[in-house]
Amino acid sequence: MSQSEETKRIIQKIQANGKKIQPNATVRAWKVPATSEVPMATPAPEHMWVETGHGKAGLGHMQSEIKIRQFATDGIPENQQREKLPVLAQAHTTVGRYLGVQGRNRPVMATHIDGRVQKHGITVADNGYIVSMNTVTSGKLTLKPGAPPPVSDKTIETLYRYPANCPERRATGGVDQQKDDGIRPPKRGDTA
Repeated sequence: MSQSEETKRIIQKIQANGKKIQPNATVRAWKVPATSEVPMATPAPEHMWVETGHGKAGLGHMQSEIKIRQFATDGIPENQQREKLPVLAQAHTTVGRYLGVQGRNRPVMATHIDGRVQKHGITVADNGYIVSMNTVTSGKLTLKPGAPPPVSDKTIETLYRYPANCPERRATGGVDQQKDDGIRPPKRGDTA
């Protein structure tokens, strides 16, 4: 899997910021928007990335035997997981909805991608490295104090879609203006 030009640019920025990254092992890297709902330590990382990793971290960990079957159950065919899982990690960390936690502290994110709502636990190191991602069932979800209220899959489909067709809509309250015809709602300050 070759790196995109965007990933190469982001790797250079990560290195310039003094973060530990393995450039040749990095599969995908992206900028994290200020609107990201992934709960992170302060300050949150400006960039996140997925490396090929190994059995305990990165893409190698996401592709353990049991996780391959679980992601396939989520509709991600085994032969496409190496390509799609890094994109899914980016979707969850850029436009995903924070739902709660799995276990003690793994954030659970939901995103509408490839025609369906996907819900996964995702572990991000303080430097932005994606350590792991796995499937989750609502029965294993814990709501901690301060967690956002539950939302429907329809809301996820409408507001937390990847790629974001209108990323400013959540920040501006443009939800009621969103139409299914692909017309984007006006930005703050636009006049009709």
